[in-house]
Amino acid sequence: IVKLDPDGNVVQSFGAGLIIWPHGMDVDREGNVWVVDARAANARELQRFPNAAGKGHSVIKFSPEGEVLLTLGEGGVAGDGTGATLNTPNDVAVGPDGSVYVGDGHEGQNTDDPNTVARIAKFSADGEFIVSWGQWGSEPGELKTPHALAFDPLGRLVVADRGNNRLQIFDEEGNAVEEFKQFSRPSDVHFGPDGMVYVADSESAFDEVRNPGWTPGIRVGSLEDGSVSYFIDGAIEGHDRYSDGSNPEGVAVDAAGNVYGAVVSSGGEMVRSSR
Repeated sequence: IVKLDPDGNVVQSFGAGLIIWPHGMDVDREGNVWVVDARAANARELQRFPNAAGKGHSVIKFSPEGEVLLTLGEGGVAGDGTGATLNTPNDVAVGPDGSVYVGDGHEGQNTDDPNTVARIAKFSADGEFIVSWGQWGSEPGELKTPHALAFDPLGRLVVADRGNNRLQIFDEEGNAVEEFKQFSRPSDVHFGPDGMVYVADSESAFDEVRNPGWTPGIRVGSLEDGSVSYFIDGAIEGHDRYSDGSNPEGVAVDAAGNVYGAVVSSGGEMVRSSR
C-alpha cells in the first residue's frame, strides 16, 4: 500500500508481503486503512512463491502506520457465500456506525452459474460476522460482482453492481431501494465533499458483452435525481479504448475537487484532472 502526497511523491508504504491482490480499500474516521486481498495464489503461483500460502480471500485492517489490527475472512480459504469466510472479495466500506461491509464475489460477471458468490457481508467494528444479503442474479437486490462500495450522504450503501451495469442502493437492513443505470458499467464509486457521485467505468465497449455502445470514463452526477452532469473520457491518447479495455477502474476526489482516475491498462497510468 503506497501513500502519495498531492504531487505524487511517495510519503509512506506498508503491507509488503502480506497481500496477494490488493483490490479495494477504505480509510475510516480514525485513519485506519482497510484493504481487500481479493484472491489466493493458484497452484502454479504457490510453486514459485510458497510464502503466498495462507493469503487472499480476506480484508486486512491496518493502522495509519501500517500495523495489522484485524483480519476478516480466513486467509487463503475461499468461502461458499455464507458466514464470515469470504470468496474473492472486491471492496470494503466502513459505515457511519463503524460496521464494516464487504462486497463479496468477483466472478459473478463471468459466469451463468447461479451458485456463484455475489453478496454483501456485514461485520461489526471488531470483526464479528453479523449478516449477509444478496445472491447471483439481475433482479433488485441481486448482484453480479459487487465491485465497489460507498456510503452516500444519507448513509445508504451504494454498490457498483458491475455485472449488471448499474448502481444499486441498499438501506441499513439490506433492502434494495433504488438503482441507477445511467452511470454506465461501474467499477468504482466515490462521493466528493459536495455530495456529488463519481463513477468510474473501466469496461464498457470492452467486448460485445460488457455494455457495448457506452464509452469508458468517469461520470459525475447526483443520486438525488439521477442526473449525470460531467463526463471525463477514459480514452488514452494513442490507444484504442475498445481493445485496451480498463480505463479507469478506480476514482477518488480530494478536498480541493481534483479527480483521480486509476488506469489499469495502457501502461497503468494514473491521471488527475480538475472537474
